[in-house]
Amino acid sequence: WTVALPQAGTYFARISNHAPYFQPRDQYSLTLGFSAGSTAGYELESNGTRAQSTPLLLGSPITGQIASPTDLDYYVLTTTSAGMLNLSLTPGVPSYYDTPALAVEDADGNTLASFNNNYSKATSLSLALTDPGTYHIRVSNTAVNGVIPIGQALYGLQATLTAGVAPGVETESNNTRATADPIAIGGTSMAGQ
Repeated sequence: WTVALPQAGTYFARISNHAPYFQPRDQYSLTLGFSAGSTAGYELESNGTRAQSTPLLLGSPITGQIASPTDLDYYVLTTTSAGMLNLSLTPGVPSYYDTPALAVEDADGNTLASFNNNYSKATSLSLALTDPGTYHIRVSNTAVNGVIPIGQALYGLQATLTAGVAPGVETESNNTRATADPIAIGGTSMAGQ
């Protein structure tokens, strides 16, 4: 288990039983290590709210962790142009419940695209962004009710932006009649989510 420490100071390691239906019976061993250096490329805790988001740079992979069933990891991404936003999530453990859920939110907190991995093992998400701006990426526990413990393994996340919006792709946000994507009868089919 690895965590990036944003500043020097005193930190505590808490050991607890996160699965109330299991009674631990064995002893454990704990070893702590520390490597001084940059925290670039790692999630910075606490990033459980949009206001605490860890910066995510286009093209730069970052490593994070869903450490508990209720853990949320927020990242903030700024784009300077419209284009196709592509997110790639690399789960740390290949297990049904260990692929985290992923969502993209606009500056107002509206969910533009998401997958919850409750019934799939999706690892990528693409959406057309018509406006440059600030977007938040939310990584969370797969279980809708938050009861199923997710693995402690790290995950990888990377965002890329391809200039231009491909024809026939739904743009976000298009939740109102005023922002609807045009589609012609008998024309190009529309792919959306």
